[in-house]
This record gives sequence, C-alpha cells and structure tokens, in this order.
Amino acid sequence: MSPLPRCPGNQAILFCLACGSTPPPPPPAPNTTTFTLSCASPIGAITSDATFTFVASADPVKSGGAVTYTLTPPSNGAQMLSPTFISSTSEYVVPAGLTIDSVAMQESSTADYSTLEVALDGGEIELTELGSFTMNSTPRPVPPFIIDAHVTAASGGTISWMPPIDIVGEANAGIFGTQTSSCTIENPSPLGTTQVE
Repeated sequence: MSPLPRCPGNQAILFCLACGSTPPPPPPAPNTTTFTLSCASPIGAITSDATFTFVASADPVKSGGAVTYTLTPPSNGAQMLSPTFISSTSEYVVPAGLTIDSVAMQESSTADYSTLEVALDGGEIELTELGSFTMNSTPRPVPPFIIDAHVTAASGGTISWMPPIDIVGEANAGIFGTQTSSCTIENPSPLGTTQVE
C-alpha cells in the first residue's frame, strides 16, 4: 500500500487551523419598536410616536455570564403647540434575572442637550435629559446608553426589557407657561427579550 500524500508543513498547519476553528456567532440584530406616547397638556392629551432601538451583545446568553445591552431612547421632536423643551426624565425597570454592573451614556456630540445622564437607582435606570430647543418637526436624537450586566436567571429563562414606566417632561408652552407633563406608553410590549441557556 502506498503512503498517503503529505502536505508541506505550512499548508498542513493552515489546513488544521481552518478545520478546527469555529467562527463566533454574529451579534443579534437591533430590535426597533415604535409606540404611541401620550402626554398630558393644557389642551388635553397629545400623542406622538416614540421609537426605541434595543440590542443585546448576545442571544442566547449564559446563566452567570456577562451581557451588554445598548438602548437608544426616542428622539424629542415633533409636538403640537411647538413648546420649548426644558427637561425629560424616564425610568426603566431592571428586569428580573439581571445584576447591573454599570450604566453609561454613549459618547456623542450633540448641541441639543446641555445634560444627558443615566444612573442606576435601586431597581430602576433613570435617564435625564436637559436642553432648550423648540419641539417642532426637527428631530432631536438622544444617543444610546450602555448597560453592562451579569445574568442571574436560570437556564431556560428569559430576560425582557420593557419601555419606561414613568416619563415626565417639562416644557415652556408659550401663553400656557411652563408645563410639567406625565407621559405614558400606550400598549407597552418588550423592547427586547433575551433567552438564557
């Protein structure tokens, strides 16, 4: 029996490396969801679209492992009355099955906001936006914030992030003066759900 042909050394090494390597799975695609935002005003409830973009660093995630979430809040823009934006605060509940390690705004150069801060307060993440601009048809994007966490949920569970439970906005509405409005998301559903393995 004749011996099997042998590749030169370098070719054999490259072949073995190619056979033994498994490419990492691609990161999950961002999930974009648009809700109806209803805010109290001197002339009654005013509704507008509120679009969130959510992406996890992996899905599924491992129980006990690390995961990073990136959440882009809605832009502040078109509104009736064209009020002058002053501030907005939003509170997101940390879902069961996670321990938050850190939260931070993604660095972004925007002249629309004087302050953009995100902080962990107990079991909630609070986003604060301060600025001064007319809320007309010009979109005023808010940069994403980054959530680093560890998974405490057991294998087979899920982690679901919901839209903010509490949104409070302050604006100057001209002849109506400075108004503070509580806003709610109509028919909320998950921004994103991660499976745990």
